[in-house]
Amino acid sequence: SAPPAAPVKDTPVNRRAAAEKFVKVYPMQEFTAFMAEEVSKEMGTEVLAEARELFRAELTDDEFKQKRIELLIKTYTVAEIEALAAMYRSEAGKSAMHKVPLYREKWQEFLTPVLVRILTNTEKP
Repeated sequence: SAPPAAPVKDTPVNRRAAAEKFVKVYPMQEFTAFMAEEVSKEMGTEVLAEARELFRAELTDDEFKQKRIELLIKTYTVAEIEALAAMYRSEAGKSAMHKVPLYREKWQEFLTPVLVRILTNTEKP
């Protein structure tokens, strides 16, 4: 068996290459569909349709993609970007991403009463 490949050096050039691969693995359509699902749950489908049009008028697909790449480069190392890409490629990763809204909703259900108690100095029930 061949030895494992050496890790890719964490340089700006390598981060860009990893980020460009990542946006192909997790394309903008999936990224925005995920966000749109959240918006439509909160505000309804009519608001979502209008928001999509406003968003497209404000930011082209290429500008959106380039901003994602820029933020990936600024935020993550090469190894981290590659790990995220591997997760999004996996069935478990894809499934987990679709569960994020449910997790966030459940977390909010738990956290909101706690914050209200803290801010109002109310005792625990």
